[in-house]
Amino acid sequence: CVAPNPTVEGTTEICVGESAILEAEGCTTGFTYLWSTNETTASITVNPTEITVYTVSCVNEDDAACVSVTPASATITVNEKAAAPTGVTATPSEVILGDESVLTATCAEGLTPSWFEDSALTTPLASTTVSPTVNTTYYVICGVDKTCAEIEDITVTVTDAPCVAPNPTVDGTAEICVGES
Repeated sequence: CVAPNPTVEGTTEICVGESAILEAEGCTTGFTYLWSTNETTASITVNPTEITVYTVSCVNEDDAACVSVTPASATITVNEKAAAPTGVTATPSEVILGDESVLTATCAEGLTPSWFEDSALTTPLASTTVSPTVNTTYYVICGVDKTCAEIEDITVTVTDAPCVAPNPTVDGTAEICVGES
């Protein structure tokens, strides 16, 4: 008996508390998959708490001694989650169009806050002093590793400039708002 050698694909890096799906291919008719977890399906879901190697072989359904010479393996790395930022503030949290707000956050373990314009953490902020033109939510993590980051956010609300009442003029105008004439 010559057993086929399977291949395996799937997620190889997860955060603590997450699961990974591993999928095997290559077992032909008359053979079944046998994982190091004793599962016999082509696809398994695993929840390791530390770095773990999973192997899969093809086993003959009629002769358990007929097994793949070269099992496939996948190593799952489990990363710790970084602590979430605390004390996340925008000062002030409500600005008049054109004004600035300063974003602040505190991180434990000597990590520095990293600020982003989007929840996918793809667009970093150039500065923590912001001047949004519309209501905007900013996102912050501790450190630069986005893999297992705990994300916090803060929204800066933008309001129109208040109306000001200048001294009355000869033409009778008693009140004017910024941008009006």
